[in-house]
Amino acid sequence: MKFDFRGAALKVNQEDFPAGFESSREARIARQRLGTALEQGGESGRRLAYLLGNCGLGPCRSAACPTCRRHFRLWWGSEISKYVAIDPDYWFTVSIVPQDLFFAIGELNRFNWDHIKDRLRKQIARNFAGDVIAVGAFDYALQIFDDGRHPKWRPHIYLLFQGGAKNQIERSLGRYYPNDDDTPRPIVVTPQRTNDEDRIKTATYSFKSSFYQRVPIIDRRGNADTEKRPLEQAQEAELALLLHRQGYLGRIIRYGRDDAFPLLTMR
Repeated sequence: MKFDFRGAALKVNQEDFPAGFESSREARIARQRLGTALEQGGESGRRLAYLLGNCGLGPCRSAACPTCRRHFRLWWGSEISKYVAIDPDYWFTVSIVPQDLFFAIGELNRFNWDHIKDRLRKQIARNFAGDVIAVGAFDYALQIFDDGRHPKWRPHIYLLFQGGAKNQIERSLGRYYPNDDDTPRPIVVTPQRTNDEDRIKTATYSFKSSFYQRVPIIDRRGNADTEKRPLEQAQEAELALLLHRQGYLGRIIRYGRDDAFPLLTMR
């Protein structure tokens, strides 16, 4: 991404961001920890570790770098929040987990994100008329199983969406994303709250910086659920190599056009 998001991030009022947003110190520690993990990941891992290790006064701009990713999230979250605030009603968060999109550990590099984005854009175009705006990104989790199967990576999609009612979005997009035993809720549509705090929180959440294992548990009521656990070093390294290759433009998802929202076409 050629746009100077680091320079733009320096102009953002960070006091508007939620308490859990990573600090520059936390991002630096995460970058150092990731560098250690990448050192164990072969030649490509060592090259990326070297790049991240030299990210300081001059940004490395890698989408795998927690420091540069923090700058991007500051800019990204601020721009989306400002745009949503213009007309805050009728925005929804849309989470999509394609049941056919999964990779074994060691095979995440096979992920063809352009194909998935093109498929989603066509689905939106077929089902929604008028001025639809959708903006978000891919998220990643490692799904753990309790039946002896090997874990698998689950790339999924998180969007802010304006251009239809909740039932319409669920019905129109839901028919493309069936459920199965491993994907009980492939699409979840939630009305977006309109207050400032929730708006900025959702905007930054649409481009996450932390990734986890999803481990099956039984909650206090006896229902099946999952909990987050940290990725192992080798898993962090595998995901980082994908994020670096994917870049910011590869990871983000944008649909629609509005001159008042230059983020939709920024490169």
